[in-house]
Amino acid sequence: MLSFQVLDKVFVVASNICLSAFTGAVVNFMSMVRNYLAYKNILTKTITIIILIVTSVISFSVNQRGFIGWLPIIATAEYTLWLGFGTNTVKSLKIALIINLLLWAVYDLTIYAFSTFCYDVVITATTAYSLYKMKNESAEKKSF
Repeated sequence: MLSFQVLDKVFVVASNICLSAFTGAVVNFMSMVRNYLAYKNILTKTITIIILIVTSVISFSVNQRGFIGWLPIIATAEYTLWLGFGTNTVKSLKIALIINLLLWAVYDLTIYAFSTFCYDVVITATTAYSLYKMKNESAEKKSF
C-alpha cells in the first residue's frame, strides 16, 4: 500500500504544481518522502517529527488559499502522526487513510483537481467498504 502511495504522490505533485496549488505540492512531496521511509521501515519518531515540522513550515509559507490551504497540512499531520506513532494494524491504517482522503477530497475539489478528487472518493469508498467487510467477518467469527 505504501509503495503505491509513493508512486501516486509523484503524479499528484505534478498536478498540484500545474494547478498552482503549492501547499498541496509541498505536502505531497513530503508525504512521498515519508511514505518511502515508512515503506523501507526506517521512519523513526524523530524523522517523523522532523518531516512534520518541515512540511508544516514550508506549506504555511507557500499557502495562498487561506483555510483551504491548511487542509493538506492537517491531512498530512494526521497521517504522518499515525505512521510514526499509531498502531500498526490494518484497521487503524484504513481509518487513518479515510480521514486523510476526506480532507484531501475537499481540497482537491476546491482547487479543481477533479481526477484526483474522483480518486479520493473511490479509494475512500473502497476502504470504507473493506472496513465494513472486516467488521462483518469479525462478527461472523464471534457467532460460532
